[in-house]
Amino acid sequence: MPGEWGYYTNWSTFLVPNSGDDAVVFNNSSTAPLTATIGLSGSPFTAKSISATNGSPFSAVIVGSTANPGSQSLNLYNNAGTTPTITVSSGLLQIAAAVNATQGITKSGNGTLLLTGPISGKSITLNGGKLDIAGANSCGAITYDIMPVSALLSANTTVESTLRLLGTAAVPANSSLSFDFGTQTLVNNTINATVDLGGLYRNVSSLSFVNSYTSSYSSQNSTTILDIQNGALEARSLTGFDLSSRGSGVNIEVRLPDSTTINAGSLSIGNGSPSSATKLSTGMLRIGTAAVFRLSSLYMGFNGSSGRIEARSPNSSLTISGSNAASRLSSITLGNRATTSCAGYDTAIDMENGTLNLLVSSVNIYGASSATDPTKASVRFGNGTVDITSLYLGGTPANAYDYQCSVVQKGGSAKIASMAFTPTYSDTVSGTRTFRYKISGGILEVGNATGQGNFILTGTLSRGFDWSGGIIRNY
Repeated sequence: MPGEWGYYTNWSTFLVPNSGDDAVVFNNSSTAPLTATIGLSGSPFTAKSISATNGSPFSAVIVGSTANPGSQSLNLYNNAGTTPTITVSSGLLQIAAAVNATQGITKSGNGTLLLTGPISGKSITLNGGKLDIAGANSCGAITYDIMPVSALLSANTTVESTLRLLGTAAVPANSSLSFDFGTQTLVNNTINATVDLGGLYRNVSSLSFVNSYTSSYSSQNSTTILDIQNGALEARSLTGFDLSSRGSGVNIEVRLPDSTTINAGSLSIGNGSPSSATKLSTGMLRIGTAAVFRLSSLYMGFNGSSGRIEARSPNSSLTISGSNAASRLSSITLGNRATTSCAGYDTAIDMENGTLNLLVSSVNIYGASSATDPTKASVRFGNGTVDITSLYLGGTPANAYDYQCSVVQKGGSAKIASMAFTPTYSDTVSGTRTFRYKISGGILEVGNATGQGNFILTGTLSRGFDWSGGIIRNY
């Protein structure tokens, strides 16, 4: 059923809404497959909001000329200064007209909004459902609200949303890509968020993470997965990349595409709080086939949370260095340094079945838990080149039960100028403290290795090398 957005006498004001205070509502309720196309004669037209309720999956509304996208114009504007909202509660709303959003656009609702015309303006925000950007986009920022903010989530619910960047110009090179994890309390919720890069290389000025559950002590037993897929991603700067939770049993996972380059910043993964409940929380970063991180520091696992970096598939490679390929990042700190009641702690850079290229000044691997189940922290690699100025295995507060701090090398080449197996606190609780470098293949060059520390130990200390293959020689 075609239509036309124009000047017609059957409207009481002789024109379809066309001002900054007008809201436009489309209601395509057909139960049969039907697409309603609405042209824009005499455009541009202006509205403050658009709402579409289309009988999913049968019905759709198209605004503008699909034969010549951008030939007609739609202005989104709100006189009150509030970001205009396009709500698609079900089905599909396609806007083929050129969209001018000087105050930005917020897409909400569970349906799909498809933008095929050119988009200009301040910003684009996805706040629920699906957003497909196929037209040329010159907006300076894209924000993805991982949790919809329009309504509080009920316990035991699952929320899914998708951002698809389909056109070659869907993301301008000077734009920022931000992910807002929200501030709601999660209780037995599952949040699945997907970003489809359209099979293309996407270069953004910055990659930002906001509100990643670090302030919510009351969230519990929930999982959030952000899956960035189908393409390559490069971010020229990094802001707030913190995959941490202070709740109980809150799991945050970010999956990166096959080729990812992050050029600057600090990563914090899986750092909780001693005030968390006893159930372990985790932060996970999964890389694709190849990832390059140019970082200032990396900090993973603290206070009852587990932080991990691992590959989405075997034989992947991870390269970590400073601001460029020839510079060292200052430090990597893995593992818990405060006794908590959490059990089963396991923090790792786990490339055991892949390649790790690492250039870093200091690596500190710790472990602590007031629970009797072993807690672990490790760096594992099967191939690659690892160059560490100072490696410290161990060092933990008092009164910790069994913990294991290790480096596992199955191949490749490792150079370590100085290595210390070093508990630095008195420990009055019985149990085994294991500080080991385990090599089964490849070449390890060590300049200085010491077992040191001023401590009184009640339990058993196991520190040193496990050599079952490969070559160990002087640095």
